[in-house]
Amino acid sequence: MGSYQKRHDLDSLLAGLNRLHSLWLSKTESAEDKERVWLSGVVFGIEMGRSRIIEEAAKRNPNIGAVLTDWINQLASQEIGPGWEGVAGVDYGIRLVIECVCRY
Repeated sequence: MGSYQKRHDLDSLLAGLNRLHSLWLSKTESAEDKERVWLSGVVFGIEMGRSRIIEEAAKRNPNIGAVLTDWINQLASQEIGPGWEGVAGVDYGIRLVIECVCRY
């Protein structure tokens, strides 16, 4: 695949991640207090995931698949504890990023 195609694919992916972030940010802004912790976690998870994808894509030989595999493995081993709503929101945000990346 040529560098133009890779750049186009990455630009499309990042645009999709930006739309995902905007969608969930608007949900957070209009949420009731009881939902805000979880929704804020989702937005934070999306922000972390998007930043990590950008970081990986900037490398000379990016391996976004390895990043996704690492996230999937970490999500599978999560335990519920104090502050679980925020953590569950972050986990869900990361899952949304994984789904978005897999579509591209």
